[in-house]
Amino acid sequence: MTEFVADAMLGTLAKKLRILGFDCKYFASINDEEIAALAKADSRTIITKDKLLAQKCKKQDIRVIYLESHSEKEHLIKIARVCNLRYAVDASNARCTSCNGCLKKADRSIITLMPQLTHISQFWQCLDCKHIYWEGSHIRNLKKFISEVNVELQNKR
Repeated sequence: MTEFVADAMLGTLAKKLRILGFDCKYFASINDEEIAALAKADSRTIITKDKLLAQKCKKQDIRVIYLESHSEKEHLIKIARVCNLRYAVDASNARCTSCNGCLKKADRSIITLMPQLTHISQFWQCLDCKHIYWEGSHIRNLKKFISEVNVELQNKR
């Protein structure tokens, strides 16, 4: 599976890739040398909007996807095309949006401190940072968005 590292300008995209099940490291503050070293050491593909970083990485034989568009939809389409990916929102494959850790299905007892969630039936917890997740309106909105992305990918093939 393709593993990514997103530059500091792409935090929202990194979170979406994590929800979609992709291993995507992201740091709010990282310089070009650090991101290149991380990508090289871990065999990751850099995703960047920084043209100079993209050029430097290509010269070092580091895989890089340079995103010129300002549209998140276009970003996901380009990544899918370059890496030959298919997108699906599936909680069993999702990763933690906070730390990129793996999620595991959690028992309902985990929400004892959150009585407003008693109507939710399924929960997941990050194995690393212990953050708790459930399917809310943000996931329904993301499913709709990803459906639109997939339609455009299908139409442009």
